[in-house]
Amino acid sequence: MHFLALIVSALPWFPTPLSLWGLGLLAVAGLLSRVFLLSVLALVALLQEVHIRSSVANLWPETMQPQACFGEMRVDRVITRADAFVSLSGAWLNGVCDVLTTNDQLKVVLTRSETIQVGDQLVGRFRLKPIVAMVNPGAFDARRHALAEGWRGQATIAAAEIRPAEGIRGATQGSISTWPQPLQGLTLALLFGEKDRIDPRLRNVFEGFGLSHILAISGLH
Repeated sequence: MHFLALIVSALPWFPTPLSLWGLGLLAVAGLLSRVFLLSVLALVALLQEVHIRSSVANLWPETMQPQACFGEMRVDRVITRADAFVSLSGAWLNGVCDVLTTNDQLKVVLTRSETIQVGDQLVGRFRLKPIVAMVNPGAFDARRHALAEGWRGQATIAAAEIRPAEGIRGATQGSISTWPQPLQGLTLALLFGEKDRIDPRLRNVFEGFGLSHILAISGLH
């Protein structure tokens, strides 16, 4: 059982719910049919599904009312840049908020276009709310996706003070950001994992040669 638990902890988060009854019946059918590999795989998937469901229950409940908290968070990843907003993932640093503790992860939407990069800090009033699944049977589940990303919930912020990253990393990012494309985007991706600035023309070249997996490199590791 400890061995199966170890396997489960290393499995990816399934993006859609799986049937516990169906997996259980499949495990029993495999055992009775002496197809032991099928039985073991079904049992592992069953344990993983139970583990996911118990972990999802630890996210902010969908019935939680939105609330505003003043605080500070660190940008760990820029997800999407658009003309009117920036979507990002980050860690809560400090602030007056009962539902958050230091290093809790959030998905945040900054509702105005800003030049922001990994390592920057956002200071202001965050409007916090739970992530709601709104899922049909067998469809994509936003709460399971949030669990895979490590997010406890989501937030929006408009009037944010942006404090640039300090130290060698911040200075390096600032310097590289002045370089021309496509060198800027490729260098930021390879050094810091900031793939949102990769020039679309460069991405098309990599895809054309079947080398798009190289752009999945995230930072020095």
